[in-house]
Amino acid sequence: PTTTLGVFAYRDPATVEARFAPVVEAMQWALPGQNVRMEILSLEAFDIAIAEGRVDFILTNPRHFLAVRQEHAVSGALATLKHI
Repeated sequence: PTTTLGVFAYRDPATVEARFAPVVEAMQWALPGQNVRMEILSLEAFDIAIAEGRVDFILTNPRHFLAVRQEHAVSGALATLKHI
């Protein structure tokens, strides 16, 4: 089975992929038996992917999350990212 993490493309895809690859690795470790993949999406593509049920988890900015929560049935924020 595959679990898809949708990630907002706040920069070019290569930069976003490098930045969030450790998140995918952590999810892979935490979800044994699942193939965790990252899909990097523009805001428009993100909304389509959510509506079509193509993503299982989303990683986006707070403003976009609030918009998504108004339009789609999402369970809520699970975590926030803090730079240290």
